[in-house]
Amino acid sequence: MRTSIGSGKACACAVILALAASTAQAWEPAQDMAAQQVLRDARQDASAGRLAEAAEKHLWFHQHVLEREPSMEGVRLSFAMHDWVALARRYPPAMAQLIAVRDSTVTRIDAGGMAGKQALNEVISINNYMHAPESTRDAFNRLLQRDPVVAERSTPDVLPALIELNDIELASKHLRVDEELNRVERFYGHIKALKSSLPADQVEDMKRWQQRHVDIQLARVAYVLCKDRREADAERVVARGRALLDPDASVHHMTEALRCIAPPNDGEG
Repeated sequence: MRTSIGSGKACACAVILALAASTAQAWEPAQDMAAQQVLRDARQDASAGRLAEAAEKHLWFHQHVLEREPSMEGVRLSFAMHDWVALARRYPPAMAQLIAVRDSTVTRIDAGGMAGKQALNEVISINNYMHAPESTRDAFNRLLQRDPVVAERSTPDVLPALIELNDIELASKHLRVDEELNRVERFYGHIKALKSSLPADQVEDMKRWQQRHVDIQLARVAYVLCKDRREADAERVVARGRALLDPDASVHHMTEALRCIAPPNDGEG
């Protein structure tokens, strides 16, 4: 069962916030410590019940790892975020830290432009792991007010939250169908080219992931269009997806979307 974590509810306890503040930035790794080692140590601390120490490491990693290793951006918002949220569910001060970081990031949306879009994308990533679709919608609306042209580039990333909230009007209004079709096609071609460099035993797994990714991405678009009674556009999206994928690829979720059945939101797409 999925539960939504609201910032107001989670930050209501002043004691928890005080505990979080008292530990914030109390820990910093040695200059020669690898970023991956910081994550490993945080996991070991959490497993051993050293929750405060684990929280300090996760907070440092999120706030400072890119200063040392810019290539860790993907890890920062995926594996590291998954672990941090798991810790936060066990340890309220870590939850307070996490929400404070998320809410601070929300304020950076007001910069607009690419800085605002990057802040929105970070908020989306955090909320995906926290299962907080309302916060994602609020952040999206914030950038729409500040810089609507830039905000619309993130509409595909916001779709899972808007679908979960059944906010079809907002999703459909800002969905640029042709741009999303072109984006998915470019992504598919890029990943297809990468497969040539993979070991033979990994190619089939990559192929299945790639095809499922396209199926779910375009199913989300088709579902929104179906719910908004834009059937012709929905059928066009699915036809483009079928033409893009291999003949034996599954298009189950796109097909279901034409019947206004929502695709899964399991993080795989």
